[in-house]
Amino acid sequence: MKNREQLSEEIDQTMNSLDGLSRATPGPFFYTRLKARMDSESIAARTASWYSWLLKPQWSLAMVAFLLVLNVGAILWYLEKPQKSQTDYIESLSGEISGSSSDYQSFYNL
Repeated sequence: MKNREQLSEEIDQTMNSLDGLSRATPGPFFYTRLKARMDSESIAARTASWYSWLLKPQWSLAMVAFLLVLNVGAILWYLEKPQKSQTDYIESLSGEISGSSSDYQSFYNL
């Protein structure tokens, strides 16, 4: 019983010591500084949001995989394309040049 009375007295003393306390007030311009910080953080978040998806690992990995597949596809397409010999290339080029000269002549003869 004595412990209960002693505990009750300690609680009463603690509660009485709180009676003299006043409400805590923030320093001058606290709310102004808080609002400025919140505004700056929201602006930074908005400007970083358009490219922030690039920084996520899953998107970066997906982009690297896509580029790798694209490069492998280009290499395979190049290797499957029939290669012309140098003489075939020269003959096709000379045919284009001779054909185009007649086109120019017909243009000027109008």
